[in-house]
Amino acid sequence: MSYRRALAHLGAKEWKKAIAAYTEAVRLDPDNARVRNGFAWLLATCPVAEFRDAIGARTHAEKAVEVSPLNELIWNTCGVARYRAGDWPGAIAALTRAEELMSDRYYAFNAFFLAMAQWQLGNKEEARKWYGTAIEWMQKKMPQNEELLRFRAEAAELLKIDKKAMPK
Repeated sequence: MSYRRALAHLGAKEWKKAIAAYTEAVRLDPDNARVRNGFAWLLATCPVAEFRDAIGARTHAEKAVEVSPLNELIWNTCGVARYRAGDWPGAIAALTRAEELMSDRYYAFNAFFLAMAQWQLGNKEEARKWYGTAIEWMQKKMPQNEELLRFRAEAAELLKIDKKAMPK
């Protein structure tokens, strides 16, 4: 019930209530990978930065991976959570694992964070390559996805990509 409540609050963009409902859902079912993954995703990617919690996101994502090690979406969340926590090599490792398991299903969700992690490590050329392929995939498959648009803007700012030069 708490998990469904968390999803309802997410849909209504009630971040504080969603966090409370996820906290309760984890308390009731601590080994539920889907609940942990959803909570980690919210804590790592909430559109309102004040509700993000990089350490909490990483904790929940790592537990979800432990419970469900072959789930590509959980590896993606783990990579994003590691990125938010400042673990650039760990983010790259998790996102690479997600890519191995995904086979192009949600490519840009990995690639934008791979670009940012590579940039943080000083691998500027590799970062731009990942950014470019993320843009191509996004334009073909999910050009209006709200989360991808946010991740794209975040990556563009970090990589110092001129917005005028970015494809629409």
